[in-house]
Amino acid sequence: MAHEGTVLLPTPDGGTRLFQPGRPVTPEVRDTIRRAAQLALAQRARTPEQIIQDGRAALERARQEAILNGQAITEAAEAARDD
Repeated sequence: MAHEGTVLLPTPDGGTRLFQPGRPVTPEVRDTIRRAAQLALAQRARTPEQIIQDGRAALERARQEAILNGQAITEAAEAARDD
């Protein structure tokens, strides 16, 4: 069982390993790394279809926000400019 200060990082083989920094880190850094690791571990249970659906929803939210902020690209020619 993991102790409250323990941070488990996901590994490529599907396992986890303890976060053991080479030098002291602040509590804020440890909390940020813990949250990122928890998100990565939660992603393992998601299907590719769920991940794709969430990605499309995020793109649509960003597009809507860009429209509201007046930053949306309105024409294909504008999108290709400076490419």
